[in-house]
Amino acid sequence: MMDLPDTEEELAARPELVATGQTLDLIKAIKKFFAPTDHDVERVVEGGGRILRSPQSHLYLDRPYAAGFAPPEQAEAAERLGFANYRPGGVEHAASWDPAAHAIPDSCVAGVEATVFAEQFKGFDDVTVLLLPRLASVAEAAWCGRVPDWAEYRERLARHGRVWERLGLNYFASTEVPWVA
Repeated sequence: MMDLPDTEEELAARPELVATGQTLDLIKAIKKFFAPTDHDVERVVEGGGRILRSPQSHLYLDRPYAAGFAPPEQAEAAERLGFANYRPGGVEHAASWDPAAHAIPDSCVAGVEATVFAEQFKGFDDVTVLLLPRLASVAEAAWCGRVPDWAEYRERLARHGRVWERLGLNYFASTEVPWVA
């Protein structure tokens, strides 16, 4: 559940949560609110339903970028964008989503949803910075049905920057990827 802390010590180690006024009582209330849904996937599959894959751990694309991956010209955007309750991550994190992780039979999968919420957007560039290149990584895993080999995938991903630039799309030029000029 959102990788939220359980103790005051764990909360103190998460300055991004403390800075937004999160308290341990509030975090406990959030966890309690979402607890009844812990086994929904199993109940739906056992009942013959279909699942729309959208795990918060990887497919909520309004996760802040980890500061260590921000090129200097995008440091401000990396710090400003993203929902503070999500632990910051990089492009490799998004690409590490494993569609087979929960062993849901293909016949029970309705599709894949990558989510982004707009609370902090100042404009379309903010949307594209959060989505690109993460959305391409989600699409890669969803299409292939497995986690891509990062070393090989990041080389292919590096060429996408030129396409996005030609289309006038602002993207996060993570230092994890050797972008092609």
